[in-house]
Amino acid sequence: MSTLELNKYPPTYVCANFHHAPEAVAKCFDEACAVIEFSPAASAIMSRKCLEILLKFQGFNERSLKRNLTSASKNGEDIYSFTLFVEFSRTIQFIGNLAAHPLRSIKEKIFLDIEYEDAEWCLILIRHLIYHYYEMPAEFEQRKMSLTGRLKLHLDRKLPTKIS
Repeated sequence: MSTLELNKYPPTYVCANFHHAPEAVAKCFDEACAVIEFSPAASAIMSRKCLEILLKFQGFNERSLKRNLTSASKNGEDIYSFTLFVEFSRTIQFIGNLAAHPLRSIKEKIFLDIEYEDAEWCLILIRHLIYHYYEMPAEFEQRKMSLTGRLKLHLDRKLPTKIS
C-alpha cells in the first residue's frame, strides 16, 4: 500500500448510525465499513458475516448461511419484501463467498478479485436489510405512538389497528 493510499484514512465510506439494530449487527456493519478502503474483500466477508448475524437475530439458527437463507425464504413475508430479501441476501452471500474463496481458472490462473464497488454494494444491501428489520419498524412505532397521543389528546380518537 502506498503512502497516498494510507492518507485516505479515515475511510470515505460513512457508516450508518443505527439506533434499533442489535449491537452485534451494528458492530459488524461498522467493521465492514471501516475496512472497505483498504480491503474490499475483507469488507465483503464482513458484510456476509453481518447477514449471518442478522438472520440469527431473526430466529434462523441453522448451521450454515445457505440453510438459514433457505429457511428464511420459506418464511415469506409480503411478496415485495420477500423478493428483495432473497435477492439482497443471495447477492451478499455470493460476493462474500467470492471474497473468501476466490474463483480461479486452473488453465489461465486468473483470480477474480472483489472490487470496491462489489463491497460497497454489499454494504448498501446490508444497510437496507438492517433498516427493514430494525430501524423502520421502530421508527414507525414511535411515529404511530406520537400521532395516537396527539389524536387522543385533541380528538379523543385512536389510529386504526388495520388499514384496509
